[in-house]
Amino acid sequence: MSSLSNSSSSLSNSSSTTPAPKLYNPVFKWADTKTKIWITIELPELKKSNTNISITPEGALTFRAEVKGRCYILDLLLFDRLRVEDSSWLIRPRVLILELQKLNATRWKCLQQPHLPKLSNERIDWDRVELETDSSGDEGNKETDTEERMNFAMTDMLKPPPPLARNDGRWNWAAIVDLWDVVFLCCVAFQVLCCPFTKVEESFNLQAMHDFLYHHYHLSSYDHLDFPGVVPRTFIGPMFIALLSSPFVLFFKIFGFSKIASLYTARLVLCLLSTFSFGLFRKDVSRKYGPQAGISLVFITLCQFHLPFYLSRPLPNVFALILVFLALYYWLQERYVPLIMVSVSAAALFRSELALLFGPVIIEALVKKRVQLHHAIKYGLISLISSIVVSVIIDSIMWRRLVWPEGEVFYYNVILNKSHNWGTSPFHWYFTSALPRSLLHAIPLIPVSLYYERHRVGPYLRAALIFVVIYSFLPHKELRFIFPAIPIFNMAAGVALGRLFRRRNKRRWGRLMFYASVAMVVVGGLLSLGFLASSANNYPGGYALARLHSLETSNTSPSSVHIDNLAAITGVSRFGEINPSWNYTKVEGKIDYTPYTYLLSPIEHVEGFETIHVELGFDGVSLREFPKIIKSSPKLYVM
Repeated sequence: MSSLSNSSSSLSNSSSTTPAPKLYNPVFKWADTKTKIWITIELPELKKSNTNISITPEGALTFRAEVKGRCYILDLLLFDRLRVEDSSWLIRPRVLILELQKLNATRWKCLQQPHLPKLSNERIDWDRVELETDSSGDEGNKETDTEERMNFAMTDMLKPPPPLARNDGRWNWAAIVDLWDVVFLCCVAFQVLCCPFTKVEESFNLQAMHDFLYHHYHLSSYDHLDFPGVVPRTFIGPMFIALLSSPFVLFFKIFGFSKIASLYTARLVLCLLSTFSFGLFRKDVSRKYGPQAGISLVFITLCQFHLPFYLSRPLPNVFALILVFLALYYWLQERYVPLIMVSVSAAALFRSELALLFGPVIIEALVKKRVQLHHAIKYGLISLISSIVVSVIIDSIMWRRLVWPEGEVFYYNVILNKSHNWGTSPFHWYFTSALPRSLLHAIPLIPVSLYYERHRVGPYLRAALIFVVIYSFLPHKELRFIFPAIPIFNMAAGVALGRLFRRRNKRRWGRLMFYASVAMVVVGGLLSLGFLASSANNYPGGYALARLHSLETSNTSPSSVHIDNLAAITGVSRFGEINPSWNYTKVEGKIDYTPYTYLLSPIEHVEGFETIHVELGFDGVSLREFPKIIKSSPKLYVM
């Protein structure tokens, strides 16, 4: 570390004919103990050669840096006097850390002198803070105030968050994947094992994954040409998952594994991508609000049902959600250019309504001059045009016509307003049904986060609420449409639970609130396990087809299987068609069953066929039959 006494006090004198550069105020964070104060400034490409610092014993601190043609300046008049000769500073990639020694051993109520207002670019350094525990049990110790007291780590916590890459060019895996990522991945993967099959809204992407893995360039064999759906969807998501899954599927083909193994693999790869993206988001929540908030976010999310359950399901909303996590990661860092690029790409490729979530955020950033207008336009257009071009090229080949799928979806749902053909719900449905079911225990914690962290959590909650409110005007409503808002609500709940954890030893009511909140999360987790058990019984089509194959393993002669519509929408996919000598059809309407060898039908008796298996399915919940509270009834008959 360099001594501050050797630092230059001003930038080099510039020529009088050179126009004065535009000045920028960097975001900084601070923390203190009774004897020290740390001030951290994060800037890209920060070096000792382009940085100038001056400080006086009276506490006047001046920082100047020229980075990428910009001049960053920070002038502070600190709360109390300093011992300059014992203070030092350290520059690492992207970060400057000042370690200043106080003249008087006392905690500071604020960073600057009391008559000065708090700066908008000032942050608390939660990486170096943990709350002291009460010492009320020790004799002679008395509580001197009712506010939180902060105890900061010393030299070993002076380091900035670990970078993704080390100086030798190798990946720093400890910064990329940690224990909580593994825990989250295992819990989401467990739900894949419990519910491997999918329903009708996931069928397009799942069938596309199968066709990429097994039919390759034989487009005439692809499922979407026979069952195109109401509007076209992009193949970019399933193509990427199939590409990552292909080495494992090749292994399965060589050693004769069933195609069901490929189904698990494709869904687990999607689960892995979702977990990695969520992990980036969670790590930045920890950086911004403290590690307790990040850990609380993991527990709150895993004790819910819908978000973890859907993170491995091949929906366009889930592909978009992977990019939403990444956009939230950049938003928490206030890096608006990559936020613009990621959110625009997600909207252009997967879900155009993401403009409702990130559009107001970007507009607010422009108004507050956190990003320059020409940068927003430039990088936004680059992302939009490149995403559309890639989508048009790939999807036009797959659909055999010139098409931008997400553009057609937007035209169908918004311009023509035909989404109501699939059902309508009242305006308040998201607030009275969808959000309570999906958030569960997070709902009571959100007001707590606003009480403690209104200024730091409020902007994110405001954006999520605006998104849900605007979306409520669309008559057709589904929970998956508002998936992008759920991580934001969970983040607020995690911040609240982390804050309650740090205050749990302050007073009796603080301890009571914390343990009540934990109990509420645990109850939500138990309810989610019940939802998972119910969902596992909600895919009779997939299990019926698997049962047919297990009962007729000896039949290798050419046979035909008719799959009724109920079976087709409750778990049957091309991954389940594992007998190469059989022909599987989904013909609808008035059907002559004579040519078929086997049937998957909701009709109990069909002339000429004998029932060999009855597949049960979810039929509600009844507490009267506890502990077997999940009721089932015959759904499909295998003949």
